[in-house]
Amino acid sequence: RTDQELDLEGVDVVYWTRIQKERLQPGQNYEQLKAMYQIRPETLESLPAHGILMHPLPRDGEISEEVDSDPRAVYFEQAGNGLLVRMVLLEALAG
Repeated sequence: RTDQELDLEGVDVVYWTRIQKERLQPGQNYEQLKAMYQIRPETLESLPAHGILMHPLPRDGEISEEVDSDPRAVYFEQAGNGLLVRMVLLEALAG
């Protein structure tokens, strides 16, 4: 999709992941697909102010670094929370 086709109006949460290169069929161009499915600042113009953008990290170009400063981009907070959850789980398992 191009930015013009990706309408995020009314969307509360966007969970964006990378193109899974290992799952592509022979003949599919990874670089071309990666360029087609990229979140850039203009992509977020239709995302409501209350909406959030999540990503499991690390990223491979599917989200432009310029998006990092958008307050709706919560993937760094998401990663930090995941670390804390894993710490609690390990503590609980270790007993």
